[in-house]
Amino acid sequence: MGMTTSWPQRILELEQTGLSLTQIAARVGVAKSTISEIKSGATRAPNGDAAVALYKLHKRRCQVQSASRRPSAVEGEAAEATPALLKAAGQGR
Repeated sequence: MGMTTSWPQRILELEQTGLSLTQIAARVGVAKSTISEIKSGATRAPNGDAAVALYKLHKRRCQVQSASRRPSAVEGEAAEATPALLKAAGQGR
């Protein structure tokens, strides 16, 4: 997990979870214009407590979202094995 997510990318990912810029701003404790400026790149990064809050919000919302969308290893193996098992059992095409 050495990949670093940029601040604009974090905001985009939070929006993809259904949060509006206004909601993100309220949860981070800054004005909506500040979030818009970070998203557009006009402001490079949030300051102090806002940076921590935005980081934590992204971590909570986006890791939970991506974990719930990702199939487990067992599901993936079962999906790949099913056609081969059916074929071996004479039921596949």
